[in-house]
Amino acid sequence: MRIADVADREFTWNQPSMWKSHYQLFSNATLLADLTYSGLLQNRARIESADGCWDLRYRGFWQRQVDFSPCGSDQVIATYQINFWKGGGLLVFPFDRTLKLNANLWRNEITLTMPESDLPLVRCTRPSIWRIAGAITIEPGASFLPALPLTVLLCWFAQVQQIREQMAAAAA
Repeated sequence: MRIADVADREFTWNQPSMWKSHYQLFSNATLLADLTYSGLLQNRARIESADGCWDLRYRGFWQRQVDFSPCGSDQVIATYQINFWKGGGLLVFPFDRTLKLNANLWRNEITLTMPESDLPLVRCTRPSIWRIAGAITIEPGASFLPALPLTVLLCWFAQVQQIREQMAAAAA
């Protein structure tokens, strides 16, 4: 099932096994997408859904970013430019289309907005810092986004990545 087909519902995501770097996105009981990391400390991941398949690759050390490419391709179709100091970053699409990602660590919430507005388009929340699961809500104003599936999946990926980085910092 495609994300746009169920955009009016809430999505949930979880980690089926705490021993694997694999996460699933659901709408009710329907599996929408899988997020799988190549390994525990790897800088590559893959998202597969009915909307498409994307490989995610990290680049940079001081100025980190994640490149989204169709599976098996090196052509970058979107870039998530992480801004650690401001809590979030930018999702940049071709032709200078940009969305702003805002991370609120105190509320365990990530929102995607237009750069000139603070009205959320997609909201990703976690009920607790101890639980590796959460919910995604697509706001009514987000239906105009041509890249809605990738936007929802980025919000989910950013939330999972935030958990992985917190776990790595705690283990260090």
